Amino acid sequence: MRQALVLIGSFVLCACLFCGPDAQRCTEPEPGEVPMAYIFRGIVCRCEGCGYCLNAYWYFECCDGSCRYLGNWDPRDQAERPPWFDTVIEAESCFDHGSWECSDSLWGYCSDPSMTPRENREAEEAAICLSGSLVAPQDLYERIVRDLALIRSAYGDSIDHPWEIHFVPYLRSDAMNVALWPAVMARYQRGEYDDLDSLNAHFKVSEIIHFPYKGKMFLTFEGRYNVQRLGQIYSAEPSVEYTDPSLDGGCGYSMGPRCSTVLIWPLQ
Repeated sequence: MRQALVLIGSFVLCACLFCGPDAQRCTEPEPGEVPMAYIFRGIVCRCEGCGYCLNAYWYFECCDGSCRYLGNWDPRDQAERPPWFDTVIEAESCFDHGSWECSDSLWGYCSDPSMTPRENREAEEAAICLSGSLVAPQDLYERIVRDLALIRSAYGDSIDHPWEIHFVPYLRSDAMNVALWPAVMARYQRGEYDDLDSLNAHFKVSEIIHFPYKGKMFLTFEGRYNVQRLGQIYSAEPSVEYTDPSLDGGCGYSMGPRCSTVLIWPLQ
């Protein structure tokens, strides 16, 4: 009975993700434009050779196809924090904790695996984090590609440092650990386990590394996803005990708030 309920719950979850009305908003542009903050956060050292480093910030706002530079703040100058620093704190807190609950819902929910991967990895991963969608909404992806290119083109000659900074997500968008229940291990070790084959094909798994002694497998995907949402889908499979995202090597937990990256935040 319990297994039947789990299977029904799994079906309902997948139906909501793949067939729900919000999933149709993947490629529909939103009416009007939301003002967006682009915050380039770079590491600066307090003193040469002392190892005491802080973050400096360069702040831009973009809307309706134009971007303007609003200033920068460098803690080494001992200047008072600018008014826009409250926006930085809010965006930074969400980014540094890798929390998709912080994501804004203005761009709807996108769940179509056929749309990924895109050409611009930076913009695609930023759109995933900002929207909270399983897959980056196309209109938001295009918006970020345009805005970042415009900022770097318009201000690259006059402001040097931020152009070496890129958006790198807190979690890897193309990999995930999957752990199986101990009761499944006999089938797994005999090579008879195929419960995830349909999900793996749907989400375009490109490589599976097996760890039989741990009851785990490490999946690598061709596309880029919100792996926390993807983990919910895989965890609905009765044979899966839990899933675990993989920290990104560039801006993962070990680097935390010291990581140089672009923070992006909606302003309404």
